[in-house]
Amino acid sequence: MPIAPEPVDAVFASNDNYAALTLGWARARGIRVPEDFQVIGYDGTQSVQLLMPELATVVQPIEGIAKRTAQRLLELIEMQQGESTEEDAPPNSQPPISQPEDVLPVELHLGATVRSIPDLDQIQPDMSAPDELQ
Repeated sequence: MPIAPEPVDAVFASNDNYAALTLGWARARGIRVPEDFQVIGYDGTQSVQLLMPELATVVQPIEGIAKRTAQRLLELIEMQQGESTEEDAPPNSQPPISQPEDVLPVELHLGATVRSIPDLDQIQPDMSAPDELQ
């Protein structure tokens, strides 16, 4: 006998635009958000927070990402310039692109699209870099 799939009661979208589309889909079908269906996005851009302040989302530190990207780019340029003046530098040597200090913290914006999360302040985030970045 086939087993009926369990109903989906939440979506963690890969970005806020998809979360907004999912929220619209649920509301168009009369699904109660957040009572019966929860939605969380990922980006937390200012435009989405202004247009949909009720959307729960993981807010990325966009300014910090931009600053760190510019720093890393300048470091790479400086390293390449330094290598071009050194005769014994190996050809096409590349510094590591990602290092543990490149992991920036995110913030959870709890909106009206999720039920309350008990003891959220008790949750300790894992700030270690994934194995592939170490």
